[in-house]
Parts: sequence; structure tokens; C-alpha cells
Amino acid sequence: MNGRKLIRGTAWSLAGQATTVAASALFTPFVVRQLGASAYGILAFLNLLTGYLAYTDLGMGTASTRFASLEKSAGSNREAEVIWTGISLSTILGTVVATMIIAFAPAINDRLLHGGTLLRGQTITALRIVASAFLLKNISGVLNTPQLVRLRFDTYTAITSGAVLFQIVLTPIILWLGGNLVAIAAMIAVVNFSVLSLHFVIGRRLLPQLWPPRLNTALLWPLFTFGALVVLSQVPELVLTNAERFGLTYFTSISSLGYYSIAYTYASLSIIVAIAAGQVLLPTFSRLQSSSSTEELERLYRRSIVSTCSALAPVALVLAVAARPVLTNFIGVDYGRQSTAPRYLLLIGVALNGLSYVPVCFLFASDKASVVARIRWYQLIPYLVVAAVLTMRYGIVGAAAAWSVRALVDLLLLGIAVQKWKHLMSFSLLGAFRFGGVLSLLSPPIIVMSVARMRWLWIALLTSGSLVLYVIALWRVVLTHSERTWVLTISRRLLLQSA
Repeated sequence: MNGRKLIRGTAWSLAGQATTVAASALFTPFVVRQLGASAYGILAFLNLLTGYLAYTDLGMGTASTRFASLEKSAGSNREAEVIWTGISLSTILGTVVATMIIAFAPAINDRLLHGGTLLRGQTITALRIVASAFLLKNISGVLNTPQLVRLRFDTYTAITSGAVLFQIVLTPIILWLGGNLVAIAAMIAVVNFSVLSLHFVIGRRLLPQLWPPRLNTALLWPLFTFGALVVLSQVPELVLTNAERFGLTYFTSISSLGYYSIAYTYASLSIIVAIAAGQVLLPTFSRLQSSSSTEELERLYRRSIVSTCSALAPVALVLAVAARPVLTNFIGVDYGRQSTAPRYLLLIGVALNGLSYVPVCFLFASDKASVVARIRWYQLIPYLVVAAVLTMRYGIVGAAAAWSVRALVDLLLLGIAVQKWKHLMSFSLLGAFRFGGVLSLLSPPIIVMSVARMRWLWIALLTSGSLVLYVIALWRVVLTHSERTWVLTISRRLLLQSA
């Protein structure tokens, strides 16, 4: 495996995530103030619906990446056939679901969203546009395969993150020009078409055999079975990740969903490192599996776990310290007050969820998607019951607590599954206590803020001191000699690339 490509891929992916997060933090306050709590709640629902509809591709985005990676490693010429066969499968279920949403858009607005008469027309039209536009996104998720297989995260990130950036920037511009939810939905459709076109152009340059389209009926069943297992794991994951939001709209109000969405969006800033690593790990793990390089596979898995966990913890601390003043000053007093408690809970849950990206990518690459599916389905009913009870009793705080507990359970079960199938990491009670002690060095700022009122200058100094001690202890106590050498090597390469 080309280490330089892996490093560059992670760096590009991280840069794309950071750029979109920064843009979201900059423009979201304007969008919230222009739309108001109810309309912003509907916009949050449209984004949520888009996330759900993305899984109607029958898992072909993941399946095409894995199978194309194996074909390329084996020196086969069937990579283009994998892609077009995947595209044909990805449009089947999506077309059916899009038709149903278009037909039942009025019922969705009236019975689920309770949007009222003022926003009813906008909501119904926007739902129908989004239902049509997501099909383009499904196809794009397969057409990007040549870039992912070759770890070309420079072009992949420029296209995908650029599209998200355009959506973020154009949304407040549309509102400033007098547009509404319908105009925003139409803009999303245009951006999705542009993304599809760009992925096709770049894909054909990397893989000239991409045109004309070529189907291979022999690949239909392998792709479908693998993709079906991916969907069986992702459908419950999607419900597990977002069910509490539907509960909020049903048991409380659409305004509560708006407050919760702000808290979740803010907490999700901590996950950009995990998302960046996850985008690179699936094709990398797949190629290592095909080469039967067990030692390199074990080394990559442990380093991925350690580096992801080590990065998530301090990022979550900084976000926790800055949470209330940031949202109060940039979005509004109501959002700062209503979203504070759920934000702290969600920061913990999002960090745990980010760490689970590593075992999930490994199991998918190892053709163990069925294991992930079983784990997620086992959690579904207990989580729905717990989330419903806590949401009815405690509102957005209860929803956040249920989400975070579920993230912890999911991470533990996935980690156990990896260790049970292939022993990649050795655990010891002493090692767990040592790492826990290192993480505890990040707790003083949170404890002080909970029990006393201090000037923000002193809080900032205390946070900086905790971060410095954490990095020193992590370097000396947690990382092995080979891992310290690896970190130094990566740092040098990144510095050389940026020079």
C-alpha cells in the first residue's frame, strides 16, 4: 500500500470536511434567523430525508468501491463493468421510493411535520423536488468509484466538498434574494446534477473504459448480495441515528427539532477527523484484504483506532468549552439556552460514533457486512423504546441522552465483533486504565465550568494547559515507539506536501 497516497487522501478528506464545517458555522446563523425555528425545522427535515433516501441505492456506493478495489488489485479489466452494473442496481429502489414521496408529500406535511397552513405549499413542493433530486446523488455515489479506488481524494474532495460548500453558501444568498424552501430545494437538485457530471468526467479520465456503459450480468448477484447486507446494516443505523428527531416532532414540536438540530450540528463538528479517515479506510482495508497482508492490516487498524480516538477527545473538549458563548452570540439567546444540555450529551455520543467508523470500515472491507447488520438490528427495538420514553419525559435532553447511550453500545458491540473474528488488537486492564488516565487530563475545564463561574480568559488558559498535558501524556504513555515514528513520518510528509 502506498503510504503517501494514504496520507494525502486523509489530508484532502480532512481539508474538505473542515472547509464545509467552517462554512456551515459561518452561514448557519444567518439561515436560522432568516427562516425562524419552524421553517428551519422543515429545512432540517429535508436534509434528514435526503440522508434517508441516500440508502435506497441498495448499498451500491459501498459495494462498487469494494468490488472495484478488488478488481484493480487483481489486475482485472472489469472495473467499469462493476460501476455500471452498480448504477443499474442503485436506481431501482430509488425510483420507487421517489415516486411514493412525490405522491404522499401532502400527508407527510400534515401528519408528520404538522407544518401548518402557512408553510404547507412550500413544504410539499420542496419534498417533491428533493425526492427527485436524490436519484442523481445515488448515481454520483457509484460514479465516484474510480477516484476512491485510486485514492484520488484531491478530485473527490474538490467535487463532493465543493458541492456541499456551494449548498451552504447559496442557501443564505437565496434567502437574502427573497427565496424560500422551494428555491433551496431546486438549488440542491441543480448542485446534485453538477456533481454527477463532474464525477463522470473525472472518472472517464481515470478509467477510459467507463464509456460506453457496459453491464455484466454475472456481477449482478454478487453486487446485490453485498449491497443488500450493507443496506441491512445502514437502514437500522439511519434509524438509530435519526429516530429521536422524528420523535421530537411527534411528541413535542417542530421548533424543538430546530433547537435539537442546532445542538447536533454543533456537536458533529467533532467528527470531521473520523469522517475523513473513514472515507480513506474502506478502499485501503479492501486492498489490504486482497493482498493478504495480515501484519500491515493489524498495524493500520490499531493506528486508525488510536489516532481517531486521540484526535476526537481534544476536539470535543474545545467544542464543549466554547459551546454556549458561540451559539448564544452567533445564533441567538434562545438557541444558546435551549441547546446547551443536549449539546454536551451529543458531543460525547458523536465522538463515540466517530470512533465506530474504524471497525465498520474494516468489517465492510472484510465482507462481514452481515455482522454489522445484525449488530444494528439487535439495537433497533430497544433504542426506539428508550428514545421514545426519554423524549416524552425530558424533551430534547432525553433525546440527546438516548442517542449518546446508543452510540456507546454500538461502538462496544462493533469492537467485540472485530476482535472475535480477527484478533487485531490486544487489550489489557492496565492499558485501559492508562488511556483513561490520559483522557481524564481533559476533564478540569468541564468540571470548573460546572461548579464555578470564571472569566473566559481563565477558562481558555485552563483548557490550553489541559490540552498540552494531554498531548504530552498521550505521546509518552499511550503511543508505542513504532507509532511515534509513524506520527513523525506523517508530519514530515504533510509538511513537505504543504511547502
